[in-house]
Amino acid sequence: MKHIHLVNGHEYYEFAQGKYNQTLFDVHERVLGKHFKLTKTIINDGYDIAQEQENFKNADLVIFQFPIYWFSAPALFKKYMDEVYAYGVFFGMGSESNNSDKPQKYGFSNGLMNGKRYMLSITTNAPEEAYGDPDGFFEGKDLEEFLFNIH
Repeated sequence: MKHIHLVNGHEYYEFAQGKYNQTLFDVHERVLGKHFKLTKTIINDGYDIAQEQENFKNADLVIFQFPIYWFSAPALFKKYMDEVYAYGVFFGMGSESNNSDKPQKYGFSNGLMNGKRYMLSITTNAPEEAYGDPDGFFEGKDLEEFLFNIH
């Protein structure tokens, strides 16, 4: 059976309680739980770093559900990534990450979880037509350009 790890990256604020984000997360869990083995993490409730790393190692797919705050992930989700995506677990440097004597280029070639699949399920406060409009607020940029740092 395929294993999916669900990560809810919402950070609670009184003015942004995350009800819509939680609803989407619950739908992922309900629908996918019928067909796949699931593990889940709600970052705002806390997490164990070593367990999260194991969840990633064991997952065939990771689905991240979170809102976009100021064109990025919420601060608590960013902290999660900084803590969980550890050197020697998620990435290495140079030839050590691929058992080769040939130095590797910076970036994807040093990943230790290459081949893992993931999906970003995000919410924004902007309508779809706002992206890509050269005369609009986003100056013609599409949503994927704003997500580059998360990818």
